[in-house]
Amino acid sequence: MRAVTFTDIVQLFMFTSILPLLGLAIWDTLDPSCTMASTLAVQPQLNLPQFMSSPTQIISAIALMIYYVIPGFTPSTFQRISMARDVHQVKKSFTYAAIFYCIITVCLIWVAILLLTDSTQLGITKNNLIAHLMQRYTTVGFKGLLAIGIMAMVMSTADSSINAGAVVATNDLVQPYLKPKNPLLLTRLFAVLIGSLGLLLTFCIQDL
Repeated sequence: MRAVTFTDIVQLFMFTSILPLLGLAIWDTLDPSCTMASTLAVQPQLNLPQFMSSPTQIISAIALMIYYVIPGFTPSTFQRISMARDVHQVKKSFTYAAIFYCIITVCLIWVAILLLTDSTQLGITKNNLIAHLMQRYTTVGFKGLLAIGIMAMVMSTADSSINAGAVVATNDLVQPYLKPKNPLLLTRLFAVLIGSLGLLLTFCIQDL
């Protein structure tokens, strides 16, 4: 528990500190004639009246909002709930997480709009996005920090899923039938197995 919590805090700090710096770096390179307001005005997917122009689109938007309102817990999220001392600590943790989540989401939207403003003459695609960020908007030191921030985001998701998957495999798949003498060792072995399988899958996928 201590290891998961400590690494998540460090990874959150790295990722949240890199995002505003990346946004400022992109903003500094923009042409003064290019503004975010003009970008928002000409993009059809960001034009709310055009998006809500037909009853079918309105119904689809309402259905999508209802879908996202439905609560859903992944195994890693439920594991964090079960780690808490009591219900009040869970409530406090989720409140803080919601605040940080909103901040990160706003920063991501800001960076995306800045890239959209600058992509009219650059042709950014999903395959060259990370390489474009590294080459155009970062210096030598900041390039390493950006790489660390991206890896922190990836690791924060991966280690939580590996940890939750290993615990579920030990407690729900093995213990009801075999009663292992050392469940903690078995959990570690499952973590190595799941991580190794995930690593093999990454070699089969070309994009990020």
